Amino acid sequence: MKNSKQTLWLWLIVALLAAWVLLFERPAKQSGSVEPATALLANLQPGAVTAVELTVGTNQLRAVRGEGSWQLTAPIVYPAQAAVVDALLQQCARIESTRFIPATEVGDQLSAFGLQPPRAVLRIEQNGQSFELRLGAPAHGGNRLYIQLSGQAGLHVVHDRLLELLPRSLDDWRDARLLAFGARTVNRIAVRSGPRLFEAVRDSTNQLWRITSPPPAKRADSDRLNLLLQQLQQWPVARFVTDDPKADLEPFGLAAPEAELTLAHGTNALLSVQFGKSPTNATEQAFARRLTHTNIVAVPRQWLDLLRQPVWDFCDHRLVDTAATNRADRIEFRGAENFTLQRQTNSTWLLTEPIAAATDPELVAELFRGLGRLEAVELAKEVVTDFVPYGLAVPVARFSLLQNVTNTAGVTNALLAQVDFGNGPVDRVHVRRHDEGAVYVVPRGALNRLPQAAWQLRDRRLWDFAATDIASLIVSQNSRTNKLARNAAQKWAGPDGPLNDINAASLDETLHRLGALRAVDWTARGTSALPQHGISATGLALTLEVVHANQSRTLTLRFGRRAPERHVYATIAETAEREPVIFEFPQPLFDQFVVPYLSLKP
Repeated sequence: MKNSKQTLWLWLIVALLAAWVLLFERPAKQSGSVEPATALLANLQPGAVTAVELTVGTNQLRAVRGEGSWQLTAPIVYPAQAAVVDALLQQCARIESTRFIPATEVGDQLSAFGLQPPRAVLRIEQNGQSFELRLGAPAHGGNRLYIQLSGQAGLHVVHDRLLELLPRSLDDWRDARLLAFGARTVNRIAVRSGPRLFEAVRDSTNQLWRITSPPPAKRADSDRLNLLLQQLQQWPVARFVTDDPKADLEPFGLAAPEAELTLAHGTNALLSVQFGKSPTNATEQAFARRLTHTNIVAVPRQWLDLLRQPVWDFCDHRLVDTAATNRADRIEFRGAENFTLQRQTNSTWLLTEPIAAATDPELVAELFRGLGRLEAVELAKEVVTDFVPYGLAVPVARFSLLQNVTNTAGVTNALLAQVDFGNGPVDRVHVRRHDEGAVYVVPRGALNRLPQAAWQLRDRRLWDFAATDIASLIVSQNSRTNKLARNAAQKWAGPDGPLNDINAASLDETLHRLGALRAVDWTARGTSALPQHGISATGLALTLEVVHANQSRTLTLRFGRRAPERHVYATIAETAEREPVIFEFPQPLFDQFVVPYLSLKP
């Protein structure tokens, strides 16, 4: 009897389970399944989609693509986050139907699948074609979802990762950047902060920025303003506060804004943003209002502080434009000693004043780099009518860069850039450009690093001869001398007779290296500078008799003390300069050859 009751209970449980499956688990029925999985939206091309619309109950969110960007059109008009919309479309293009449930299986039980009404409707528009996905309840088996396509009575089972990309709120699709102007060209920036107006305009020809306000107009740091535009597009919205166009602006400090930013193309304002006070307990933020959307947001204040920096910070501090250094054919220096450089047809540079002489390519290149790096560290006065107090009425030094221009009158020199240097404190110098009425300040070291005499640009290759061109050599030191000369057999001989082969070979190698002598650097000029560098009449000196093509000349090389970097100060007697020029003789050549093979032993 007991077994009969147990059997009855088991049958009742089976019957209840069968009823449960029939009523509640019927959508999991396997009949009608399709294998393998097939693409649900095979014709969907994410790049061709023109609109996406999500409806949940009575709420609708719609984004439209136009001019390469996405724009929300419902429930408000606002820029959309292109990345999140595109990610959703990419996922829709990858949706696969893992099982199809035909209409005969669905019957009138759409509610059992969460589709009467659907939990959400996703509508995608593409080239006049529309795809509508009605999203239902989770499907049996986990990580699955019931979907019904518009125009189909049957249902599909798909992976539910699509749900992760659907927006939970309007803000999920809203562009979280304060300023998003995309590919639109901005050529005017205006920042009003109280009574102060800063305005910069970009020239359409050379693409350089110029500050037009506050007056007078001045050169702008174009690289900095271009970078600023890039940075402004990353200005994040910390919080969307309200979209009510009738919101009271006073609590946000926007009734009388602290600042206003306008980005424009010519007279056409692309974006305008007003800035108010900081939210309570968030002084690092500021309330902002985009006038095209009337919404109020909270943004980090640091970008606003960047916009309100002093005008000087946005000015171009360079005193010589890059275009001038690139195009110059002639450089004139006027100062304590005038000199002129002229570009040759082979792009080398020749000294033409005060003497005609070859230049050192590296030193000329360094001159151009020095002019290009010449930057003002301070604005002494923006509009100057009397340059006398600054020592600029008659400049201490002037660099002029000119370009050869051919016209009906022949070849003339057009002035590209000119920089005048005046007086100033011990460590500062007043300076001005020829095309501006302002006076700037530069470190005195910036002027001192520029060559101010022809000898500072001379070719550092002092001479070029072969060791076999040396007919005789005199070494003098401390009133002692030693002369070596080639005998009739062209062998080296001294007071004690011919040198042995080893000493002769060492001497020839030393003379070979001296024949290609190149100064490490030019140091100073003038007889008075010789003692300062340890060069005296009793110091080590080499006198070379050079014979080439039946022409003879005598070269005298005198050595002094060590330079800070262990090179040796030296000077040569044969030079086109009126006074001796001191240079740094290379330390390896001196220590490894001159000292062991040419100096006089005590």
